Amino acid sequence: ISVMVPVERTTVTAKSPDKIRSCDMMITDKPSRLKKIINFREGSTEGPELEYPGTGEALINNKLAELMGVEKGDMLRVEYDDTKMVKLKVSGIYRNYVGNYIYINTETFDKVMNKAYEPELALIKLAEGDTEKTVKDINENSSVLGLKLNSDTRKTVDSMMVSLNYIVWLVVACAGALAFIVLFNLGNINITERTREIATIKVLGFYPAETGSYVFRENIVLIVLGIAVGLPAGFALHKFIMKQIIVDIIAFNETVEPRSYFFAAAMVICFSVFTDMILRKKLKKTHMAEALKSIE
Repeated sequence: ISVMVPVERTTVTAKSPDKIRSCDMMITDKPSRLKKIINFREGSTEGPELEYPGTGEALINNKLAELMGVEKGDMLRVEYDDTKMVKLKVSGIYRNYVGNYIYINTETFDKVMNKAYEPELALIKLAEGDTEKTVKDINENSSVLGLKLNSDTRKTVDSMMVSLNYIVWLVVACAGALAFIVLFNLGNINITERTREIATIKVLGFYPAETGSYVFRENIVLIVLGIAVGLPAGFALHKFIMKQIIVDIIAFNETVEPRSYFFAAAMVICFSVFTDMILRKKLKKTHMAEALKSIE
């Protein structure tokens, strides 16, 4: 065992004029030791570590802050023992992805909430390689009622994300198919409607590459405009969709990696090149004499 922290956990209800959320309140008299186990940062790995709250203050996670509509410095109403209510000042908001927690110190628990601190829970950070042996020793201890591993929670969340990834890939595939269909139809209509014009420039001695460039120039302009407009619009749509996915105990990381924009633009360009290759074969099959003598 590298670190063990005695903690008391109690279920409380966070309240605002129009919102009510049940969450866990964590109390410890070893805040410096607790900070070795839990990362109290506004960002997942960046930014300075937040100070543990003082008397009358509380440290809450970002999802709970979003649900309750509070920010750093606001007062949060907390109901405990079903009938008792206390107001705590939000000293900081840290990032957490699973579960909603309020952290306070023992002075707040004793003096503000008038409850005695009696830890019944221990948070343990295991040294690398000690997991199996330590878990076995803890389970064999008759005084331990239960054991919960963060790795099990992580596996559960990962399995949820795998299911979500299937949906994402389905959406990407449908979007790619739609891009191909639109580009193909535009190019096909362009060639069909301008058969006489294409035949004329062929008669005038245009090379196949020049003819293709002349015909597909409109598609190239549309692709550039589509990428320029679509990437910002996609970012806004992504933000909107993520706001609609409301899960009380899970906070999603809404960061869009720069490479995602590159892949989106590259996919459209690849479909454009593929469509161009198919339609250039149709250009070669244009019969100049038949096209020029046809009645418009």
